Amino acid sequence: MPGILSLVLIGCMLFAIFIGFPILFGTLGILISPSIMLVVMGPILEVPVTDLFAAAIMPGILLGGPLEWVPIILIIVPILLPLIISLASI
Repeated sequence: MPGILSLVLIGCMLFAIFIGFPILFGTLGILISPSIMLVVMGPILEVPVTDLFAAAIMPGILLGGPLEWVPIILIIVPILLPLIISLASI
C-alpha cells in the first residue's frame, strides 16, 4: 500500500505533466514561426516583422529545451516509481 508521501509525489508529477507542459506548448505556439501575433504586432509597433521573428528565436529555443526531457521522463518514471514508493513507505 503506497504511503501518503508517495501519493503526494505522484500527484506532483502528474500536475507537472498535465498542467505544465500544455502551458509550455501554448507559449511556444506564440513564439515559433509562423506566428500571427508577431505579424500583427509588427505594424502596430512600427517594427519590422523580421526583427520580431529574430527576437523570438532564442526564447523559443529555451522554452523548447524542456520538451526534450518529456520522452526521457516518461521512460524513467515508470522504472523508478516502484523504488520511490518502496522508499516512501519505509
